[in-house]
Amino acid sequence: QMPKITDPLIPLALLDRLATLPSRLKGARLPALDLDGDFAGPNQYCNWLIKGRVCVGAFPCAEVWRREGRGTHRQALQQLCCAGVTLFVCLEGGDPDDGLIDVCTGLPRYLDDLPLEWRGEVKMFEAEDGQAFDWATLTGALESIIAWLAEDRGAVYV
Repeated sequence: QMPKITDPLIPLALLDRLATLPSRLKGARLPALDLDGDFAGPNQYCNWLIKGRVCVGAFPCAEVWRREGRGTHRQALQQLCCAGVTLFVCLEGGDPDDGLIDVCTGLPRYLDDLPLEWRGEVKMFEAEDGQAFDWATLTGALESIIAWLAEDRGAVYV
């Protein structure tokens, strides 16, 4: 059973873990937060949350794949890779009926269209039956992003 959002123990526990973020990122070469200017992402389907480091958008280009075809999909992924994305954090469930997850590998199908020279990782975090994430899963996803940034391994796409 999911905890109620009003339960103060759960959010406080998450906030306590996130409070360690500054010390965990010490030494990482993160850009200063730029609150002015353009936050448009590497392609029209995403935006920078932290410019050059954390990009957010839909399941990478799924809408492009369906609407505009595979060539445009490949180009949009190429733009993400050229922007330095080396970690895709997938929050999409692994429902084999939707066609977005490869049933053999359990990984997102967009990996098939990443440039051959791309070297990175994909981390999967899924909610059960499309439900909201539990705090442990959310914390795991955030900690993966934090660790990636702290190790200066490239940009992250969520």
